[in-house]
Amino acid sequence: NEKEITADIERALEELKKYPDLQRLVISDEEAIDLSNDESVLVMVDYHKPSMSISQAVYDTFEKIAVIDHHRRGDEFPDKPLLTYIESSASSAAELVAELIQYRAARKSLLPKFISTALLAGIYVDTKNFTVRTTGRTFDIAGYLKNQGADTSLVQYMLSTDLDSYLMISELVSRSKHFKEDIVIASADEDRVYDSVTVAKAADTLLSINGIHAAFVITKQPGDLIGISARSTGKVNVQTIMEGLGGGGHFTNAATQIKGSNIDEVEDRLRNELINHDQ
Repeated sequence: NEKEITADIERALEELKKYPDLQRLVISDEEAIDLSNDESVLVMVDYHKPSMSISQAVYDTFEKIAVIDHHRRGDEFPDKPLLTYIESSASSAAELVAELIQYRAARKSLLPKFISTALLAGIYVDTKNFTVRTTGRTFDIAGYLKNQGADTSLVQYMLSTDLDSYLMISELVSRSKHFKEDIVIASADEDRVYDSVTVAKAADTLLSINGIHAAFVITKQPGDLIGISARSTGKVNVQTIMEGLGGGGHFTNAATQIKGSNIDEVEDRLRNELINHDQ
């Protein structure tokens, strides 16, 4: 979806141009629909709720579906998927995908450098540079990707923050207020639309402040949606809080999107959910 390309993705796509054989595999939703046939399989990666699909038309086109996800399974789920690989203990969907590749690939074959680097970048993002939700398996997979040619300097480049994004993150952080001594809520200006990556980075920044164990960032997002990005050090279960608002995720990393509301109303709902969570 070209309308939702962030600076991070733009840098990755620019790097992808060095690999023409891989670049041609990146197609639009219209192309996916045109190329599909009765044998085609849609693989849902890093999500399992059909309503979260980038293109509902693409999802509706495919009858054969596979799911690879590290989020706890919710009530909304595809009907009769061909494959369901959900492992909530994994650090990231990138870890699961790399694990599948490791088991299926020939020992002598190497992954293209871009693929191994992109998968390692996915693990970096979800583990906050290997500081949360890591297991021995996470480091094993990271080692495998490094041996496959993953470039850590390229990971840092693709995940770096440009000045405009940094200023937007700083603005969100400056709007934070204490709900409790160790919980903060940052609500953005109603007139400004934020991408999900910037919001997630703002929540991560708030969580890095000494004494803060949970952070919630509320912003307006594309498509007339109000989004909440939630982060926790592990002392607050943000997953159940976001599930109470129609979202989901992990114990320390979760989110939700609410349609037909405004930021003040969503903040009130969040505060009520936090109060109920404490009871």
